[in-house]
Amino acid sequence: MRNLSVDAIPQELEKHFMYEASLLAPFWRDMFQLCLTFGLRNSEARELQASHIDLKSNMIILTDSKQLRSHVTKATNKMIDASWLKEGRKFLRSAINNDLAPLFVRMCTDLKQLEALADEYDLLAEYKQARQQHRESNLKTYQALALKTAPKARRVDFSRYPAIKKMLKARCDRYENLGGFLFPACELKSNRASSFSPVTRQSVYRVIAAIRSNLETKANKFKELLEGIRLGLHSARKSAVQRVANALDIMSASLFIGHGNGSGDIATTQRYLDRSERRLTEISQKLADMQTPTLS
Repeated sequence: MRNLSVDAIPQELEKHFMYEASLLAPFWRDMFQLCLTFGLRNSEARELQASHIDLKSNMIILTDSKQLRSHVTKATNKMIDASWLKEGRKFLRSAINNDLAPLFVRMCTDLKQLEALADEYDLLAEYKQARQQHRESNLKTYQALALKTAPKARRVDFSRYPAIKKMLKARCDRYENLGGFLFPACELKSNRASSFSPVTRQSVYRVIAAIRSNLETKANKFKELLEGIRLGLHSARKSAVQRVANALDIMSASLFIGHGNGSGDIATTQRYLDRSERRLTEISQKLADMQTPTLS
C-alpha cells in the first residue's frame, strides 16, 4: 500500500535500505545513517563539514542550513524592497518631467505601482538600472542585519551514538585539512568525481534509485512497500520524524527535527506523518487491543 501523505522510507525497509547502501560503499552507508538517525536534510548531509562537528560536546551544529539561508534571503529582500520604495520614489520624483511628480510618487504604495509609473513615463530601463544599483550597494549591509535575527543553528546531540561519533571523528580526521567537507566526491573514485567538493544531488539520486531497484528485485514484499513512493534522501528525514512521533509525540518530533526555527511547528511536522491505509489499520488494531473488557 502506498504511503499517501509523504514519501518516507517504510520502517520495515530501513535495515534493508541501509544494508544495500553499505554494499555500495561506506560513503553512502555513513551519509544515509546520519539522515535516518537525525533527519538531516539533503543539503545538510551532502555539505556537512568538519567545522560543524564538535567532538568535545558531541554536537553537530548546522550553522549554514537551508533554514538559515532561506531566512537571510527573505529578510534581506524584504529590507531592500522597503528601502527601495523610499529611494525609488526619490528617483522618479526627480526623473519625471511633470510638476505633479511629487504627488504621483506619493500615491505609489508598493513597488509594482512604482514600476508602472516608471513605465508610464518611459523610464522603465533607467528605473530598473537604478534599482539594481541600489540592491548591489546595500546587499551586504542588509544581509548582516538579517543574520542578527536569523534562527539559531540546529544542534544535534550524538553523544548516545558511539558508532556515529566514531564515524564522524574518522571523517573529520581525514578531511578537515582537505577542504573540510566530510562527504567529498573524490572518495567515490569516479572519473566524474575527483574534487573535495560535496557530492552532487544527482549522484545521491542515482544511488538511491539503484538501492530501490535492488530492493524491488529481491522481494515482492519490498516492491509493494515502495509502490507509489518517490524515494529520495529527504525520505530518510521523513522516516526519522515518523519514528520519533510514533515513539513519543508529534511535538517531540517537531522539536527533534528543528521545525519552527527550533521551537517546534506541529503544522509543518504533521505533513511528514504517515496517513497510509496501512498506518490506519495499525492504529485501529492498537485501539482494539486497548479496549476495556465488556460483559457478555
